[in-house]
Amino acid sequence: MNILYTINQKYIDIMLTSLYSLIKNSKLDKIKLYIVTLDFAKEDYDKIKRFIDNFSNVEIYTYSLEDNPIDKYNIPSWRGSQIANARLFYPRIIKEEHNIDNLLYIDSDTLVINSLKELNEYNDYTINACKEGMSLKSYYHSLDLNKYYNTGVLYFNLNKWLDLDLEDRIKYLFKNNKYNITFPDQDTLNIVLKDEIKTMPQRYNMSVYPYLFNEKEMKLFYNDKYRQSGYNEMLKEKEKATILHSLGLFNIKPWTNNKVNPFTKEFMDYMEKVNPNFQLEELSILKKILTISPELFKMIIIVRTYLPEKLEEKNRNLSMKLQKAR
Repeated sequence: MNILYTINQKYIDIMLTSLYSLIKNSKLDKIKLYIVTLDFAKEDYDKIKRFIDNFSNVEIYTYSLEDNPIDKYNIPSWRGSQIANARLFYPRIIKEEHNIDNLLYIDSDTLVINSLKELNEYNDYTINACKEGMSLKSYYHSLDLNKYYNTGVLYFNLNKWLDLDLEDRIKYLFKNNKYNITFPDQDTLNIVLKDEIKTMPQRYNMSVYPYLFNEKEMKLFYNDKYRQSGYNEMLKEKEKATILHSLGLFNIKPWTNNKVNPFTKEFMDYMEKVNPNFQLEELSILKKILTISPELFKMIIIVRTYLPEKLEEKNRNLSMKLQKAR
């Protein structure tokens, strides 16, 4: 299978942890790995190569975003970088150079915990993705969308991908943009490619929330009046989970010193095999205060579901500030 990651220098150990879980659990006989990098030095490439050399079934190809800058498309950066937006452009570059048929993009804050072989069922559509279970309907309705997909896991049919006039569509969007875009690559993909996206089962992109909440809390959070994924769907998909994705949670990641992310222990168990000397990152003071009481923290997340639309928009802006807080 062909796998794509896009990372900056700070995410090397994080990406290798995700990759290690993929190698161990995906049941793939052969893996061709494509990595788009930013701010890398020679020793960073060497570190990745030394790790890959431990696995005879993995080939690696690297691309530097500095060699193919995408700033010209005027997509807003994410946390001051264009590396997240690279997932929209490098499938074409990889297809042209390697003539492969399919490509799985996967975020670095993921763990693969089951076989990926069944992904081959999703090769008849341009792009395959899982619904964004976290965002409220009011948000993606503001983008004139009836469905909204998370871009943390994307399965591309590259033959059909080449037929898209993607660059022209993106240029047109940001020349005539009427939307308040919050998540640059994700909003862009959903707006520009909404007719080319097919829904994959949620098991391929399971967020922290089904693992964070008890049954009563989960029913309140996954209220299908407000979210496109309901309680019954998420409970069923949790039993078949294949890829865990640490999204949301005010960007409190499993490699931080925290009490609330349910993926922390499992992620750090894999990290131990990648870098046993890795030190957990400390949360910002604001996040530490917010998570003093895990039960109160969960209630804050649930209450946001039921806020009036205008108030939720203000809370979303606050959430974005919290995500960027170190």
